[in-house]
Amino acid sequence: MLILGFTCVKLPRQTGFEGIESPEVVQAYDHVSRWPQFKVLRRIIVGELKKYHPKGILVDVGCGPGYLVAVIARAFPGLRITGSDISEEMTAKATRNLAALGFGDRVEFRQGDVQKLPFEDSSVDFVISTLSLHHWSGPPRAFREIHRVLKPGGQFLVFDLRRDCRRFF
Repeated sequence: MLILGFTCVKLPRQTGFEGIESPEVVQAYDHVSRWPQFKVLRRIIVGELKKYHPKGILVDVGCGPGYLVAVIARAFPGLRITGSDISEEMTAKATRNLAALGFGDRVEFRQGDVQKLPFEDSSVDFVISTLSLHHWSGPPRAFREIHRVLKPGGQFLVFDLRRDCRRFF
């Protein structure tokens, strides 16, 4: 089946499974993430992020193919940024996408579940998550985990859709 000229990738939903591991689905998600509307969304997010003056270490939870991490790294040259995603295949894609952009050791990607983040207690200054929350199987547990890794006074900014909004939106 084709939608807007692209072949649909269909995978059965698996109980207890989260994330994107199929290389075909990762490639499709990467392609969609480069569409103009997502570029605009990233600019809006960085504009909002500027209001909070992030410093130190920022983690992007559910980073996908890493494009938001790249935009944040350009906008905040003093930040050390880690993109984290539950999908090992996605973090590998993000690493490849940003390898040639010259961020050096300021940007890295780690595979990790939001319910068990790969960071020490009180080690992160800022956590951001974009269009990921609606995929989390246990949001309360995820928020506790984010609180665990944030330093005292750390900040968390989440952007997402509402599940109960009208279909058009």
